[in-house]
Amino acid sequence: MKTLSARSNIPYSMDVRIGCGGWSHDEWVGPFYPVGLTKRKPDWLSYYAGFFKTVEIMSTLHSKPDPNMVDAWIDKAKHIRKFEYSPCLPRKIGDSELNEGKGDGAFKLAIEFYEDVVTRLAGANMLGCVILQLGPAVGRVGKFGRDNLPKLQDIFDGLDTKKFPLAVEFNNKEWFNRRKSNLAQDVRDLLGDYDVTYCMVDRVGIQHIQPVTASHAVLRLYGTEDGLYPPQDMELWADNITQLSRRVKTLRVYLHNFHSGGATKNAMDLMDLLNIPHPEKNIHVQSQQTLLSFV
Repeated sequence: MKTLSARSNIPYSMDVRIGCGGWSHDEWVGPFYPVGLTKRKPDWLSYYAGFFKTVEIMSTLHSKPDPNMVDAWIDKAKHIRKFEYSPCLPRKIGDSELNEGKGDGAFKLAIEFYEDVVTRLAGANMLGCVILQLGPAVGRVGKFGRDNLPKLQDIFDGLDTKKFPLAVEFNNKEWFNRRKSNLAQDVRDLLGDYDVTYCMVDRVGIQHIQPVTASHAVLRLYGTEDGLYPPQDMELWADNITQLSRRVKTLRVYLHNFHSGGATKNAMDLMDLLNIPHPEKNIHVQSQQTLLSFV
């Protein structure tokens, strides 16, 4: 694996934490996980934590894990200094409860998740940032024509967002201004009042990089049509991350181009460019285009 040269003007003193969206991806066996771990999936998290200090938990989008599962996550990484988890709130909070005008239901689900998952991770000093992903169907105007912004504020009111960092990803244009270039001002103001960050996104055809709304920031990178970000893209992202990190206390970056371990390679590329130390690891990733040529 070719190591990208570090940017000489980038100090490691900034608090940038780089990881991946999840760790339990079967196709990472070979490119990232040793073949000897193929049938030892419970060991994957400990192996991952040896290279990255943060991970986004995506499985919680579908359901709230029981306390035993959360305790298992904590136990797997307790030997790793300063390792953290960034859990996603269940999608049901936005896609059904909030969007259908069931503000009380959304609030209840969020509180239960915080009690069973967030506070447990925080108590072990392993909480990164909680992520609330509002899908394309969740607009500013709910199913019955009601403004969802007050309902979102109700959720924030019940969560200690200044103690437990929270990021919100908006995927419906109704949350943006008329030009669709930035979040609407009242949405930005609400996030700022609660120290909630907008979850910035880069995926094929969509790039939402917004003004900072909190003391921390979250960036999700989904890769290119080919899966991997090429070196020149990584260099641009390293420069952008450096600029963004100077405006917040903590910046978390999660790679989501899972195909054949691409996320792990690009995450390490960024760490190299940003002078973030990590154990050496050769990751050999085939691009999607290369694989398609054999079909």
